[in-house]
Amino acid sequence: MKTLSWTSLVLFVLSLVTGVLVHVAGHVWSHQVWHNLSVVHIIFNVFFLGTYITHIVRHRKWYPLVVKKFDKISNVTLLLNITSLITIFTGVALLLFADGQGTHLGLVHYIIGVTFGVFCIWHVFMRFKPFKKKRKK
Repeated sequence: MKTLSWTSLVLFVLSLVTGVLVHVAGHVWSHQVWHNLSVVHIIFNVFFLGTYITHIVRHRKWYPLVVKKFDKISNVTLLLNITSLITIFTGVALLLFADGQGTHLGLVHYIIGVTFGVFCIWHVFMRFKPFKKKRKK
């Protein structure tokens, strides 16, 4: 369990960093650099998606509670799930339909992806034991 969490955390960081670099590359570097970073970003995200799906499967008993106790669900966790689905959907759509850099869908994917990243960091922070102990006091 801990190995999956650390693997997922490392892949998340690599995904976020390469995603931001892809965005920057589209503005300041050559098309070849943008393309190479995009490929690396996709590879990291295929593996991250695998750990993410495994994480969700392990918490599958939580999802029926969303319907029963919607008002008691953490807003961060709810927004994390929503932004993750939109990020995945726009990423797949980019792979299937986008033709090169500079698309509007790419910008949407970037903005939602960064938002997803913020919620991921918040989600990890809320569950990381050293921080969890400090918040309980």
